[in-house]
Amino acid sequence: MKFGFCSKPAKEGGTAEWVYSSGWSAKDGALFIPRGIWHGYYNFTSDIAIVLYWLTNKYNPADEERKTVEDMGFDWYRRAK
Repeated sequence: MKFGFCSKPAKEGGTAEWVYSSGWSAKDGALFIPRGIWHGYYNFTSDIAIVLYWLTNKYNPADEERKTVEDMGFDWYRRAK
């Protein structure tokens, strides 16, 4: 899995931080996503992946905003070496 985090889109001067995780690295613990940070994930394998969110507040649709990867302006996809 590839997880991406940023505080604002690239066109607004934002930069992305990438974290790679697998069944092997999951033992290192959970990823913490601070409030107000854009985040997403991409499963670049053919294996089934499960992502669980532990929420600090009850879901509120008015507090939710979604953007596409293209809206954020970062190179998300994994390239073959």
